[in-house]
Amino acid sequence: MFGQLVIGPCGSGKSTYCHGMYQLMTELKRNVVIVNLDPSNDSVVYDCAVDIRELVKADDAAIENDLGPNAVQIYCLDYLAAHLDWLQTRLTGYSGHYILFDCPGQFELYTDSDSMRVIVDFLTRRMKFQLVSVTLIDCMMCVSPHAYVSAVMLSLSMMINLELPHVNLLSKMDTMRRLSPEMAFKLEYYLKAGEGDLESLVQTVATLTGSGEEARHPLDVTYAKFLRSISQVVEEFSLVGFVPLAIEDKDSALHALSVCDRANGYSFSAQGFHLQDEAYKEDTEPATEYYTNLEEKFKQGPFCSACGEDSHGKKLLACSACKKAQYCNRDCQKADWAIHKRICTYQQQL
Repeated sequence: MFGQLVIGPCGSGKSTYCHGMYQLMTELKRNVVIVNLDPSNDSVVYDCAVDIRELVKADDAAIENDLGPNAVQIYCLDYLAAHLDWLQTRLTGYSGHYILFDCPGQFELYTDSDSMRVIVDFLTRRMKFQLVSVTLIDCMMCVSPHAYVSAVMLSLSMMINLELPHVNLLSKMDTMRRLSPEMAFKLEYYLKAGEGDLESLVQTVATLTGSGEEARHPLDVTYAKFLRSISQVVEEFSLVGFVPLAIEDKDSALHALSVCDRANGYSFSAQGFHLQDEAYKEDTEPATEYYTNLEEKFKQGPFCSACGEDSHGKKLLACSACKKAQYCNRDCQKADWAIHKRICTYQQQL
């Protein structure tokens, strides 16, 4: 059996991803079901075949054991790890299905706790699942250098700890039109995690720190040095990369699915050998060209950097300093300044 462990923090679109992938794989004539392993997932947007809340509920566990929101997640996963026979019984009826496991979003479950490792070992060794771990990172992280480096380091930690084939997705690419003016580099730089040149991104922190009181970054020089050390660790392993995803866009979703299929071996199996060609059509064009075309697709404009609205032929107001960010009116420009000022000075140097 094949499956994906879908991981992502709150707001990354994890449930939407599961729902979108379920619809896509159903369209591709696959037998697919979703298993909810998130005990705090109270806003499920899909029909799940197995739900951990039938075994243990986060709210009940928190009240009975006086636990906070993060501690109760660890408690529930520990409880599941101690009752894996329950999970095996529920999954037995779905032999031959492709299973999407919607996992909790607390990253400490994958870096500091042993429960998820126990569950993964059970699924792969006892139940013979071929799994790929899929981590969703919001593309908003690309706007902030320190947030992006932290996301890369976190992805690396999970890759090492889970010991599974791993696919990192840069989600919500449909918001690129608003974010691109704030990004220091082109999209491909972030997808390749700097490709050995994260120092250039870290340098933006140092540049902003010393560029005057108005544009001063809240992080100090000491933190910039710490960030540089983290970047060196990431580059030494040279394992992290990202795949762009806008789950509402079929071409983007097919591309992400094909990457996951290769990672868990589905595309080389008897079921996946004769898949529809459209799911793998990106093989006909180089990855660089594909990512460039995707970036341009989601950056079509001109558009307002604050609200994302198209100009509809009207002339937009450009930032007088960097000339890159554009706005509908003064109100949008003022509303976006709190974010844009962090990168405006560096944009002027590009």
